[in-house]
Amino acid sequence: MKYSFKVNHLFVTLLYVTALFSSCTSIELDVYNDGGNDSYRRSSGEQSGTNDFLWAKSEGVRNVLRRASQLANITWTPILDIPGNAGVYPAGIEVLGIPYSSTKQINKYVGLDVTFHTFMTALHNPRSVLYTENLREAPYFGSNCASYYGTVCSSAVAYALDLDAPFSSSSFPSLSCFYRVPGHNLESLEPGDVLQRPGHVFMVYKVDKNNRGAVISVSIFEAASRYARISTTSANSFQERLEREDYVAYRYDAIDDVDQYESSPYVAVGSESVSVVKYNDSLCPNRGDRSVYRVGEPVVINILEDSYKSLIVKGSEGYYNTFESEGDIKLDNLPPSVYEAYLADGVRVSEPVSFLVAAPQVTVRNDAQLHVSFSCRQGKPSYCVLCDRVGSFKSIHVITAEEADQGYIDIEPLDVSSYFCKVVFDTTYGTVVNEPIKVTHL
Repeated sequence: MKYSFKVNHLFVTLLYVTALFSSCTSIELDVYNDGGNDSYRRSSGEQSGTNDFLWAKSEGVRNVLRRASQLANITWTPILDIPGNAGVYPAGIEVLGIPYSSTKQINKYVGLDVTFHTFMTALHNPRSVLYTENLREAPYFGSNCASYYGTVCSSAVAYALDLDAPFSSSSFPSLSCFYRVPGHNLESLEPGDVLQRPGHVFMVYKVDKNNRGAVISVSIFEAASRYARISTTSANSFQERLEREDYVAYRYDAIDDVDQYESSPYVAVGSESVSVVKYNDSLCPNRGDRSVYRVGEPVVINILEDSYKSLIVKGSEGYYNTFESEGDIKLDNLPPSVYEAYLADGVRVSEPVSFLVAAPQVTVRNDAQLHVSFSCRQGKPSYCVLCDRVGSFKSIHVITAEEADQGYIDIEPLDVSSYFCKVVFDTTYGTVVNEPIKVTHL
């Protein structure tokens, strides 16, 4: 599909420059280049607190734009260097947008698997996994990744649209809930539309038109290279990118029904304001506050203040234990539960942190179809993935309420000699996944 749209370059340039200086929505004049693609002006007005998404056609679309803005407009400053997919995120340098990292091997996409709170509290902890782990190094073997938490193009769009799973970029054309945008021109594009080509996907954020209905500029939401971002480009440049890279536009058929949006104290969206967050400087789980662990994974509580004598750990199912708070505390083989931990010294106690330990259990029987059985203490089944060793999706099956109740699904196997099966479960604090099960066909 080609987008045909002729513009008068001088007319559009004058209108676009006028809009930059007269609009109440400010646009940064920084110009950057993303992997040889067009240079884009990065939009900053969406974080000014004056933008209420009045251009969206419905409350559902406004929720989609709000969710996209959360990923793109959150600001964070690492206290130590963090490994990045396209270079390190240096200590002390503020970053706009969730970092780009394909965490598919461990299912740690911010927004989908990990909350903004967990990400930001891990960022504040100098001994957290954000600083100690690199997904390019052992024991990991991921690709297109580095930081332990992050997002990619498909997971960012999936979060914005509140989809059931982080479908791969190549799978969007085959999803029954998407249809091709009619009209095949820039004027037909709407906020929330998805532009897809093999290997990449992004979302239309805003389409600016003049009083004659001609498109002047297009703002998009995408995750690429280093972070999730919202950027604006002229109609001409946008059309050239679509044609050069053979993008096809799709529309989510339930976009007007997206009703899930939860504001966060860590990022201002629209007319919201950022809250002053008081971090716990005494202790923190190594994955961040309100993080999720699988039974058998060690839970490390980083002790950040040495003026207390004891660490108290309480579980919602009766677990209680006291540890001497000399250095970091490693908790092995905790039973499934929601936990609270705090430091104590006589009657003096610190602010608490919390974490969750879940027990996903998955079995696979390899018959004519794959019979996948599942259960999870502290979790509910969400979707099943057939993937390769690094976690790249080959097939996703969203688990229905009926299938969740019966505790199993029968799905088509992949036509390859071997692959892995994972079931992702939703918990109170995020998602958890079973240890991948290798499936072999003789």
